[in-house]
Amino acid sequence: MTDTDPTAIVWALFTKLEGVEGAGRDLPDPEVDAFFEAAESEIGYDGLMGGWAIVAALLRKRLIEHAEQVGCDCGSDDWLTREQFRLSQVD
Repeated sequence: MTDTDPTAIVWALFTKLEGVEGAGRDLPDPEVDAFFEAAESEIGYDGLMGGWAIVAALLRKRLIEHAEQVGCDCGSDDWLTREQFRLSQVD
C-alpha cells in the first residue's frame, strides 16, 4: 500500500468506466480492466472500497445540489430506491 490518494485513483477509474460507452465500446473493456488491476495493485482492495465510497458520496452530493437548483428529486432516498430497482431490472 502506498500513500497515493485512493479517491483520485478511483475517480480516474470511474471516468474510464464512464468513457467506455461514450467511445462506443462495451464492458468488459481491456483498457478499463488494465487500469483496474493497476489501481488495485497501487491502493489495494481497501483503498478501492474507500475511494468508491467517497466518489459515490460526491456524486450523490452533486445530484442533491442539482435537485435543489431545478426542483427535481435526483439524489433523494426515493430516487435512489427507484434507480436501484430500475438497474436491477436491466437485461
